[in-house]
This record gives sequence, structure tokens and C-alpha cells, in this order.
Amino acid sequence: MKLHINIFKIIYYYIYIYIDTINAVVINALAFSKNGGNLLYSPCVNDFNEYAKENNLNITLQLNLFSELNSTATVRDYETSIDSLFQRKSSKYDLIFYDNIYSKRFGSHLINLNDILSKDHIDMYMEGVASQTCFYENKLVGLPLTVDITVLYYNQKYLYEYNKEVPKTWDELIDTGKFILDEEIKKNNTEFIAYNGLFSTFEIGICSLYEFIYSFRNSVESPFPEITSQEAVNALEKIKEIKETIASDLIFSSHEDFTKKKISDGNFLFLKFWHQPEYEKGYSITPLPGNKKGISGTTVGGHNLGISMYSSLDKRSEAITVFKYLTSIEMQRNYIAKNNYFSPIPRLYNEKEVCDIVDCDFFKNIQLIARPTSKTDDYISYAKKFKTYIYEFLYGNTSALDALKKVDNITKVYSVQLNIHDSYIGVILLVVTLIFSFLFLGSLIFLYINKFKSVFKFLPNDFWFLMIFGYILMISVFFVEIGEVTCMKCHIKVLILSFSFTLFLIPILYKLIVCFPEENNVVSKWVNSHKYYILLFFMTLDLILWGLMFITPYTVEKETFNEGKTYQICNMKNLFGRIIICFIYFYKILIFLTIFFLIFIEWNLKILHYDIRFLDIAFYIDSLIILTFIIISLIKFDDYTFYFVIKEILNITFATNNYNLIYGFRIIWGLMKKKHKEKSVDDLVNDLLKIADRQDNNFNINFNNNNNNNNNINVNVNYNNNFNININNNNNDNNNNNDNNNNNNNININNNINNNDSNVSIADLCDDSHANIIAGKPEDNRKASIISIMSQRIINYHYKTSLENISNIEESDITFILKSNIN
Repeated sequence: MKLHINIFKIIYYYIYIYIDTINAVVINALAFSKNGGNLLYSPCVNDFNEYAKENNLNITLQLNLFSELNSTATVRDYETSIDSLFQRKSSKYDLIFYDNIYSKRFGSHLINLNDILSKDHIDMYMEGVASQTCFYENKLVGLPLTVDITVLYYNQKYLYEYNKEVPKTWDELIDTGKFILDEEIKKNNTEFIAYNGLFSTFEIGICSLYEFIYSFRNSVESPFPEITSQEAVNALEKIKEIKETIASDLIFSSHEDFTKKKISDGNFLFLKFWHQPEYEKGYSITPLPGNKKGISGTTVGGHNLGISMYSSLDKRSEAITVFKYLTSIEMQRNYIAKNNYFSPIPRLYNEKEVCDIVDCDFFKNIQLIARPTSKTDDYISYAKKFKTYIYEFLYGNTSALDALKKVDNITKVYSVQLNIHDSYIGVILLVVTLIFSFLFLGSLIFLYINKFKSVFKFLPNDFWFLMIFGYILMISVFFVEIGEVTCMKCHIKVLILSFSFTLFLIPILYKLIVCFPEENNVVSKWVNSHKYYILLFFMTLDLILWGLMFITPYTVEKETFNEGKTYQICNMKNLFGRIIICFIYFYKILIFLTIFFLIFIEWNLKILHYDIRFLDIAFYIDSLIILTFIIISLIKFDDYTFYFVIKEILNITFATNNYNLIYGFRIIWGLMKKKHKEKSVDDLVNDLLKIADRQDNNFNINFNNNNNNNNNINVNVNYNNNFNININNNNNDNNNNNDNNNNNNNININNNINNNDSNVSIADLCDDSHANIIAGKPEDNRKASIISIMSQRIINYHYKTSLENISNIEESDITFILKSNIN
């Protein structure tokens, strides 16, 4: 009867446990079996589940172990498996055990523990290594559950036998190791190992290198030495000295299995390896030596615990409860410290309860340094390059400094600086840019020298100012390309180049449209009257397009050139942003082509003879420069500095080419012109009489000089009723001019002399100016296609030589205009 009762009790108990488990909230934790998941994490999980039952928490913690047996062919390792889960935003796992080198890699997928943990809970970890291994972008994304450290195992048997002490410095290790090694070789112990090094191609290799360099800092409180510092150079040279004195390439490059074998057979003096309590049986351990006594260095390994941000919100409170328990000081005391593992909570080594079990002084003297996981987003690639470059020195012929410079280049972002210590390139380009800018600005003074006014009539003075400013802007893009590259600099560069092209293209476009050789051209008249509105329109368009680019802004990316140096570049990844950039290019090219077309149309206009030809040369050279720029943009350069210099030279060449052929040549032209005396109206009439005398027909010239208050002078020249030349010279403020055109061929010249003595530009030559002399065959009365008619008109325009109506011309140019039209 009692037996039946006991059986019923047992069945009831298991049913109760099953029902309780079914109703409990299950928190899933993911760990890797190879990092101690089975041996270390399982007891902790069991402890929590017991604690949850005792306290009726209704929470069950389930540990899911990842191993090679349950991995798929597409998952290469544990970390890629976690990465895959995070990319899919999987809510399958709530707690994640991950290698502490991946805090940066996984940090964006883990919740910020500062928001859920108390300050006291966080502070007890911040006293230790957590400050080096648990942060991502200033967010606490995990806490260390286990910490692996490297130590120096030594075989006390050989030290006793040869009466040597445990080394505290690398020099002592070399001396002791060499002495005992030589003695053992004398005994024909050729398999004896004095020191293993562990500078292999695996992850332990970068651990060995990093902690060795750290051991060469100047004091315990000193940070990790600069990678190209003398301390780092001395550290590498010491590694090579150890290898060549008491070891070999084969021993130093051996993997961890070789070290385990030596620990097993005991035929060694010193071995560097991970601290594992089971390996201490028969051997002793000490912190790794340093360059000076009291200074050491030990790389941090181990695993952190974090909470997935994709964990179900319905279980978030329970997940936090589990996390707090697993990272409590009690768990660290019972499962880590008391089991002779290194605890991430330093205060535990001040507790008598712990120190009665383990050597607290040993753990207190461990000087931890985390691996350089924060140096780059891709630590694995960085570590591989780090080892490769250092091993070129250790196992090759590269100098220590050159190897360290290569390491520095992995993460160092280079840029062209205004610093002669880095390079003279930036300073030289700055000087060149400033020289050209001041030359461009200084040359504007010629606009106000009387001798040069006639050669600058092509454009109004204000448009010359804008054009020169455009050239200066073009070469000033240098100032946003030096120094650190930022997203804003990328955008400002686009705006500067866009404005610079607008400021030098639109004045030329305006001039050529105004001078278009079409009778009664409404467009030319409108453009002439609204030139500032046109310029404002294009600059506003530039601003609008530039502003739209901020919807999908530039990103700053790093690019490594073959020389091993990394530079930052602007990259527009988004399709919308690329479309905007392409549109900016398209409409600038469209303006460029329109100007080319107008140059062809107006090629034979005598009044623009030199202007058109110099414009043509300038724009052809511009085309070659732009083509060159496109070509070098497609070439992969080994040297970024060379690429940068070529780009800046093209910018400067483009600006100076346009300056010289559109503006600068006029200064030379003005200097070469013979100085002539300004002619009065009487002198001009005499010029007209001389011209009339050379014609086959008779001229009838009536000269009326009205010396009234209006001070009007009228000169009427009648040339056999074929020409009517009317010159009105008004010396009043109103300057009213009346043109009478009664014949087939009319030339109307109005010379206005204002009391303000304002400068009249040659742009006015094309105001309301239309030529009516067309070269070529007479029009065919037969029907023609639209294309043929348009083609014929374009050709006719191209061969047109004169302008019909010319206004606002200076006295000194009347003779020239008359000769252009009468001869």
C-alpha cells in the first residue's frame, strides 16, 4: 500500500513539474559549445532554474548550444550564425553569449544595458575589463561572463635544477632561457623548448603581438603605445631577439596544439598559453614578463552576455531578470572566482572567502589589454593584416618601423593636409590657389582704366566680376578637399562647382543670345532686358538641386590604395541622389553645347570677330580637360596623393584657361593698342566726309549744330537716298535719341555722353541688333522640308557678317562701324 502511495506521489510531482514548465516563460540563450558552453554555462543555467522554482518566478532558462554537429553548410562559424539571426531580426533567442571581440559587430542588435541595470550593478564591472570590451557607440551592450587571460607557465623542475628564478622581464627570460637551453642541448635534449612565443597565423598570434607591445609601455598606468612609436619598435625587435636566441621560426609560428603537446610531455622551460586551471597541475604560472619589472601585458579573451533587441517584448522583463541573475556578483563568486577562473569583477579578489581558495595576488597583478576590436568595423580583416605585416619583420627582412607603419596604415585615415610635416603637397597647392585667386581679383582693375575700356565691351562690368568670381570659386574647391572628409564637405563641393560653372557660362550665353543674327528677334531683346533674372534663375536652380541631394546625402567611405594608405571618399549610394547629380551634369553640358552652337552661328560677325574665336579655343580646351578628368576618374590609382594633385591641377588649368582666353587676353590686347586721341563730334563728321568721298555715289551732308539749352547736335548724311546716317549727340542728362529709318538699308548710330561719364560696354552693340545681309544662294521658291530649311538658315547665320541696328556706341568707334557696313 505504501509503495502505491509513493508511486502516486512521484507521478503527481512530475505532472506538476511538467504543467509548471508548460506555463512558464521560456527564455532562450544561445552559446557555443567550444567556448565552455557545456562546462561553464550549463551549471549557471541550472542554478537559475532552481532559483526560479524556489522563488516562483515562472521563468525557465533554456540553453541552446551551437556546435559543428548542429550547424548547417551555409554557416561557417558561431559568429556568422549569430549575424544571420540578427540580420533576419529573429526573436528565437533572447540572450546571446558572444566573443568579446564582436561587441562592435553585434552592438547595434543588442539593447543598451544602461537603460535596464542599476548603477551599482554596472559599476562593479566597470572596475575591470568591461570598459574595454562591452561598448558600442557609447552604449553598454553586454557584460563579461567569462574572461580568458594569457599567462607564463614555467617548469619549476628546471629552474630548481639550474638554480634560476622566475623571470620578471623579457631580458631575464632570454638570459635564463639561453642558459638552460644550452645546458639541455649538451645533454642531447634536442626537443627541449625554452619559450614557445605563440606567434602563429591564428587569433592567438595577434594576442601575443598586442600584449607584447603593451608590455613595453613606460609605466603601469601608461596607455597602449602608439603603433609607430619607439616603444613599439623596441618591442618587435625584442620579439625577434627572443626568437633568434632561444627559439626558432618553427617554434614561434607553431599553433596552440603544439603548446598543449609540450604541456603534456613537460619538456619545456617557459610556455605562454591561456590560463586554464587544469594545466596548473605539475606547473606554476606567473604574469607574462615586461620590458621593465612590474610592467606586464595580458590579452583579454572570453565571452560577453547580451540581450537581443529582437527578443519578444512580451518576455523582455523575464529576460532582464535572467540577465541580472547570471551577471550577479554571487554567480561570479561561486562559478568563476572560486573555480580559479579570472573574474571580470575585481572586487572579488579582496574577499577572504575567495582568497582562501585562489591566489588573489596573482589575479590582481594581471594587466589586461583588450584586442584592437574598436579600430575598425572588420576586426577579422584587421587582425589578419596586422599579423601579416608584423610577420614580414619577424620572419622576413622588413624593418620593424616599416612593418609598424603598414599596420598604422590599416586604420589611419590619410588626407592632404596643410602640414609640411606630412607633405608639401597641401602647402604648395594652397600657395598656387591663393596666387591665382589674387591675380584674378587684381586684374579686375583694368575694367576701370580708360585705355582698356574698349577691349572689355564684350560684357558689362558686373558680369565680368561674376565671371572672375566663378573662376576663383572653381579653384577654391581645393579648400573643401583638404583635411578630413565629411558629409557636409561633399555637398559643399558640389555647390561650389555648380555655382562656378553657372557664373562663367551664363554671362557668355547671355551675350551670344543677345547677338543672335535674326531680324526682330524677340528672344534676344527679352534676354537683354532680363539678364539678371536669367542669372538668378540658374543660380536658384543650382540651389534647389543641391538641396534635393540632402534627401539622400553623401556617405563618407574609406578606400585603401595599393600603397596601403586609407583615404576617405565621398560616395552617393542612393539612386535618387545619383539622378540629381546626373541632372546637374546634364544641364551644365546642355549650356556648354548651346554656347558651342551659338559660336558657330555667330562665327562671321565682324563685331564679335576676336571674341568668338577666343571663346571657341577656350571651350575646345575645356572639352579636352573635362574628358581628361573623366578618364582619370575611371583609372584606379595606386597613389591617392598623385590622384588628388592631378584633380587639382585640372581644376586650376580649367579656370586659368578660361580666364586667359576670355578675360586675360584682353589685357594684352589693350596694352598692344595704340593710344589715340578721343574725337569730337566735328572730327567724326570729317571722318564721315572722308568715307563719303571714297564712295561712287554722291553724298549730301547737312550739319546742324543747335547750341540751345538742350545742347543737341544733329548730323544728317544723305547718300543718294540709299543710306541715312543719323548721329545724335546729347549732352544732357536725359539722352533722348530718335532714329529715322526710311530706306531699305539703315544705319542708326546714337552716341550718348552722360554727365555721369558712365562706361558703356560693348554688350550694348548687340542690343536690338539684327543683320539683314545674308550670304549664299537666293532662296529657292520650291517646297523644302523643315530640316532643310532649318539647315539652310543655320548656314546663312554662320556666314552673316554684320549687324543691322547698332546702338549706344562710343564716338571713337563710329568710323569702325561705318567701315564695317559701307565698305
